[in-house]
Amino acid sequence: MSNNQGTLTTRRDTPMGSTRLPEQRSISTSGKAIAVLLKPLIDLHGTPPNWSMAAALYMEALADIPPELLDKAVKHCIRTCRFFPKPAELRGAIADELAERCRRQNERRYAALPPPVDPPSAEDIAYVDELLAPMKAGIRERAKTIRDLPPLPREPLPPFHLLDEDDPRVAEIMGRGMMAEEERSDVL
Repeated sequence: MSNNQGTLTTRRDTPMGSTRLPEQRSISTSGKAIAVLLKPLIDLHGTPPNWSMAAALYMEALADIPPELLDKAVKHCIRTCRFFPKPAELRGAIADELAERCRRQNERRYAALPPPVDPPSAEDIAYVDELLAPMKAGIRERAKTIRDLPPLPREPLPPFHLLDEDDPRVAEIMGRGMMAEEERSDVL
């Protein structure tokens, strides 16, 4: 939602869900506000030659910087940069302030988290083990059944059109197929 001056934009959590806490919204600087804040640099250094393509990249790279910090970065670059600054130079001018802001946001988020849960008691662990015992026994039984199965052949069978008809494995497989066909023809 934008305010009337068009300087800040808040993004609500997406309908697909978010890892952010529901009461928090990220604040980003709008493209219009970034353009207004970069205007003194354009006045000083001139419009960069590829500005029509680079402007969108500047907007994206600087959108997470609050307007007051971006203004501070622009003023710093006016004093120190010989050429039109890249987004990294603008961010570098306020790196400490951005890090401090990020640290404060993380502290607020951490403070909003629910308190840690106590570890389960010995009684709780025993109760869960009792509930899971039949399931574990069933799994062990199925694993034993699987271990008792004959091993798979070491060599896979080649495709049927490459098999020798005298191969006993083929005869066994084909015999099963022939019996199934005979049973179907008897039914008809």
